[in-house]
Parts: sequence; C-alpha cells; structure tokens
Amino acid sequence: MTSDSEEYNVDVVEDVKTVSRLLNKFNFTCEADEVKELIEKIKEEIELEEFEQNLGTPPQKQKIEIGDFTQLNGYEFEEYLKNLFELLGYTAVQTPSSGDQGADLILSKDDEKIVVQAKKYDGKVSNKAVQEIAAAKNYYNTDRAMVVTNSSFTKSAIELAFSNDVELWDGRKLKNVIEDLEKGKR
Repeated sequence: MTSDSEEYNVDVVEDVKTVSRLLNKFNFTCEADEVKELIEKIKEEIELEEFEQNLGTPPQKQKIEIGDFTQLNGYEFEEYLKNLFELLGYTAVQTPSSGDQGADLILSKDDEKIVVQAKKYDGKVSNKAVQEIAAAKNYYNTDRAMVVTNSSFTKSAIELAFSNDVELWDGRKLKNVIEDLEKGKR
C-alpha cells in the first residue's frame, strides 16, 4: 500500500518528466530540480487558490446549533443568517457593507425575492430598522421584507412593521426556525 506522500512524489516525478520533455521540445533547458520546484510551487498556489475560493462556503448539510449566533458580531450574524437561509432552500446574497440601503441579504426562492436586515443587538430593535427595510424593499424591488434579530423589537417597531407589511423575526422565532430545521421540519 502506498502512502499519500509516495503517490504525490510519483506524480511529481511524472510531471517533471512531462514538463522537461515539453521544455526540450521548445528548446528550453531546465534542470530537473528546477522543474520539480516549479511544479510544486504551482500545485501549492492552486491548492491555496482553491482554499481561498471555498472560504465562507458552508459545508452541505451543516448542522446549526441554537447557541451559535449568541456570541457573533454583527457581520458574523449576517453571515450566519445567509447560511441559515441557504439551508432553508433560499439563494442568499449579502449586500455590500456600505450603500446597501438598509438591506443585508437578498433572498430568492421560487421567483420570490425577499430583502432582509440583520440586527445583532443587546437591546430592543427600534422602528428605524423597519423604516430602513421598508425603503430597501422598494429600492431592491422585492416581494417581501423582513428584519431578523437575536433580541426583540420595540412596540413602535412592531406597529410600524405591521402597517408596512414587514415580517419580524425576533430571537425566539429565530431559535424556533433553527429547531425546526434541526428536526427536519423545513
């Protein structure tokens, strides 16, 4: 049985031979060690590039723990919600951090678009968030608008959301959605 490193060395030796033949064909001369170093460097760069491209990509069927979002900062909370909505079957795109018109995520599923504002707060979320997401709904021309928070909403935010058809997810609703997802109900 061969180890991974032995297989890798065999591949490099074959690559060195192939590259050396190609170089010779075009009248380039290189020592085998130089070719080997170059091949290893290229392979490392390719691996690094693939790693960087996959950064932030959630593993499929990832399990979300209920407590996961409690220790996150605002940006991490947005990323968490993006992953959550993807697990719920939505295509989720994060908006740029500046000039987003109050939107943090744009969701789409079955020809429906939803604009989402994520609010990671210690206190209650005020009606300012509802005003911003209502404006973002028009700006992004979406079918629905929602504000999702780890905490709760002020009474005036709830009233304004009702009159502007904005869906509100407080920490309790968010936990319920996660629990349902973990139980396979969604």
